[in-house]
Amino acid sequence: MSENVSKDPVSVIPPQEAAGATETAPVKNKYGAEKQRKKMSTRAKVILFSSIALIFIAGVVFLIMSLISKGTEQTVNTGFVSRGTLQYNISGWGTISAKTKSELGQKTKGVVTEINVKVGDTVKEGDVILSVDPSETQKELDTALSDLDLAAERLNLSQKDIYNLTARIPFSGKLITETDIKVGDTVSAGQSLGTFVDDTKMKLKLYFSYAYIDDVYAGMPAEISIPQSMANISGKVESVEKVKKISSEGAVMFRVNFVMDNPGTLTKDMIAVASMTSSSGEIIMPSESGVLEYMREEEILAKSSGEVVASYLNAYYTYKSGDALIVMKNESLDTALASAQRSYETQQAAVDKLKESLEASDIVSPIDGIVTALMVEVDDTLTGSGTPIVTISNLSSMVVDITIDEMDVSKVSVGMPVEILYDKTDGQMSIMGEVISVSLEASSQNSGGGGGGGSGIAYFPARIAVDNPGDLMPGMGINYNITSMVSEDCLMVPSSAIIYTESGTTVFVRRVPGMSYEEVDVPKEQLPDGFVAVPVTIGLADNANTEIISGLEEGDEVYVSSINNDPYGMGGIYF
Repeated sequence: MSENVSKDPVSVIPPQEAAGATETAPVKNKYGAEKQRKKMSTRAKVILFSSIALIFIAGVVFLIMSLISKGTEQTVNTGFVSRGTLQYNISGWGTISAKTKSELGQKTKGVVTEINVKVGDTVKEGDVILSVDPSETQKELDTALSDLDLAAERLNLSQKDIYNLTARIPFSGKLITETDIKVGDTVSAGQSLGTFVDDTKMKLKLYFSYAYIDDVYAGMPAEISIPQSMANISGKVESVEKVKKISSEGAVMFRVNFVMDNPGTLTKDMIAVASMTSSSGEIIMPSESGVLEYMREEEILAKSSGEVVASYLNAYYTYKSGDALIVMKNESLDTALASAQRSYETQQAAVDKLKESLEASDIVSPIDGIVTALMVEVDDTLTGSGTPIVTISNLSSMVVDITIDEMDVSKVSVGMPVEILYDKTDGQMSIMGEVISVSLEASSQNSGGGGGGGSGIAYFPARIAVDNPGDLMPGMGINYNITSMVSEDCLMVPSSAIIYTESGTTVFVRRVPGMSYEEVDVPKEQLPDGFVAVPVTIGLADNANTEIISGLEEGDEVYVSSINNDPYGMGGIYF
């Protein structure tokens, strides 16, 4: 409803009065008047022109005041609080595509020799789409495999060099030589780190006459005599070697190797002899004596070069197998390893790509569907550039990719129904779909306009699934409408009745005599005559109405603004 309220017109002084009364001169004959005008003084001229100017200004003032009087007439538009159903819709535009599709041939190399389909053909899983000649690809693969072997060898050597920056004991034993290597020293590959021995057991080699060749065997008990220490130690035959050594007396001898436990008093080069008893009870003695040897003896050499950062060398200390002797660093070896690793990975990637190309010499459909794209012809040369050459799409189920702004994304969830609208030659079609995904991360942000930087609105990707009635094709544009919230039988007012003030959300309500109101203090010039500013709590809103949760009653008459500068996009005006 509307009501016209008019203010009293502004009183305007008639132009004649505004200019002031002027005394009328006596009338004279025309000749006298002419003579008089000729004799008019400068002062009289000034008075005359001033009078004319005042009359003109008075007329202008009268005109302006008349216009102001007409402009002050107010038209107050009103509406009423009513009950109804509100729903919040999120609408937009999206592009449709096949839910299931397969892009093929990105890595295929060779000359196309055969194409078995055309765009629009229906294919089954396993159908051969096209074939290429793979002979050139095979040659490239053979070369790449050879290069890969070389790269692997370089990488292996670099890894060994890094590993060998820590020199380790290859077996448990003692360091029996003094080696003066300190932290900060530079050690070269091949430099001796000392001699290590395993002296927990001793070895002895003796020669016996061939007359006993059939009486001596591996594992046979033996008695080892060491004259220097006047000790007899039990040992055994480790092995029998049927060599033929000629003694100084001309006898032919074979060699027997003995092993014995070291009680801790035996060292290398002690003279020793061994005796055995044959099965017949005969004592078998060697043709000559021998010397003891350590069970294992080895000079440990550095296998890499570098600066010593830790040294554990200690003469006559007992080490366990794998213990570190020195630790070195070498930045050039680190750099070489990184380079070798990159080279190997690059070559491996080239081999993998060529293998995939070779395996794809026959492009086979992995799904049932329709050929929706075919980018090659027979005799074309494929380079494996990464661009698909065939697309197979299953068009029975489609998806729509959309974006939802940051103010609406919280209102959309998976499973919500969606109305899909698209145009056909016979009119607009409407089918139903369903939200199947909503991203939790924005994909883009539009910067606000205007100076001073503005603000940005974030947009979140979402996807809608829809069954294809038969006329949806990939790439088509559609409109969608998601009903995210519904409020039934609620109080509502026209959205332009909502007033946003510094004190909160209000509605201007026409005052009813005898009724009391909770009022909000707003400037009087903003409040229409006969209305009171009432605070309200609002809820859902659509394009026309806004839900009133509290503050008003059904039937209340409310002021409806004819302008809308609502910063929140929900209708209403902001003071």
